[in-house]
Amino acid sequence: MGGACALVASCDFRILGEGARLRLPEAPLGMNMSWRTIPRLVALMGPARTKRFVMFGAFADAPTCLSWGLADDVAPAGNAYALARDWAERIAALPPLPMRMTKEAVNAAAGALNHATSFMDRDQFLLTFTTRDLAEGVQAFLEKRKPDFRGD
Repeated sequence: MGGACALVASCDFRILGEGARLRLPEAPLGMNMSWRTIPRLVALMGPARTKRFVMFGAFADAPTCLSWGLADDVAPAGNAYALARDWAERIAALPPLPMRMTKEAVNAAAGALNHATSFMDRDQFLLTFTTRDLAEGVQAFLEKRKPDFRGD
């Protein structure tokens, strides 16, 4: 679930079906959010919504994702592939060189600090991976109970 949401955040465009829900359960389970997802989410939805989405680990439905900037369009049930294909065909019909240059420029502007934060990502992973809270979060998830975190 978290990995799928991280993959969504890495895409150029995000088309969701109306019944889609995204979630990042890592932080509430005692893990850090990795895969360079935080900088991407901040660029898409801003710092406050990113904190809310990552820290609480709650589901965001398709309309919420659209209003937050985490989705570009929402398709009626069963039509997400057709709508995504329509977007792809529209892009493919445009001149390739300016499209490539635009993508490169936008990504550079939106991700100017991504390289610096990727080191934090690694360090945070190493730290959280060794904690009792991570073990407790995973065990609680498997046992379908509320975790008892202690901060260590």
